[in-house]
Amino acid sequence: MFDSRSRGASYELLVTTVKRSIDWTKQIVFISAVLSNAYEISKWLLGEEATIVSSDRIKTTEKNIGFVSLQEADSSIDYYADFDFSARSFWVQNVIKSQQLLTRTGRLSVKSYPEKNAKDISIYLMELLDSNGAVAIYVNQPNYIKSYIDRVIELKRKGVEFNNLHNSFNLLESEKIQNLMRLHYGDNCTFCNGAVLGIFPHYSDLQEGVKLSIEFAIRNQLIKNVICTSTLAQGVNLPIKYLLITAFDGFQNKMKARDLQNLIGRTARSGIYTEGSISAKIVSKSIFAN
Repeated sequence: MFDSRSRGASYELLVTTVKRSIDWTKQIVFISAVLSNAYEISKWLLGEEATIVSSDRIKTTEKNIGFVSLQEADSSIDYYADFDFSARSFWVQNVIKSQQLLTRTGRLSVKSYPEKNAKDISIYLMELLDSNGAVAIYVNQPNYIKSYIDRVIELKRKGVEFNNLHNSFNLLESEKIQNLMRLHYGDNCTFCNGAVLGIFPHYSDLQEGVKLSIEFAIRNQLIKNVICTSTLAQGVNLPIKYLLITAFDGFQNKMKARDLQNLIGRTARSGIYTEGSISAKIVSKSIFAN
């Protein structure tokens, strides 16, 4: 993360400050799961006397990465074992089945769910998967979270049952979070209405008490569904089994491969799950920045 403009400089200054104030009579331990140049970092930080402890036998969690192709007639999902897109591991067909929506008069309309867009398909997959474990939908901007929750509320009103969502959370815990949300966002806030259906927000500017309550509830498996931004990738360790990525760009730039790896590393945390899945909307094979 040292080359990250937003976090790298601050992190490097922090480590430098720690280095300058080290009490050399104490043992200093730095732990990382992803650092590739441990020898260089240890030499810079602690000098030649540093000892590096590593092992390739540490158990890791298997992750399956899938790509939703919106161009397919049946909106099927292609799953790949690695980033070699030409080597298909296995293919799951007919995962997504559409249904007609109701009009205000209760009649069937010409519109159906899910529509072929990232929002509807990610909501559909969340409903499909959350009976097996916690699900996070990643969006690249905080203001999109409200639109996703509004869409679930709209679909519920138009006849979509969402039975899995309804059974995915502890009712008492949800009511506690709703009461806290009402104190900060008002009685009829979108977040409160989403919590009634089993969907919760997570982003950096979310009121701190609400955010911590949601993290506690997910960590203790009292709720299962969260719509989040990149805060999930910045050190928040939650028992997420499924991650649905709806976009690969931020406000201005494409997501870097390193940032994607950090994001998907938050799923299927070792010691909690033995496997995890990441599904993404794919536009082309060259979706990552260098």
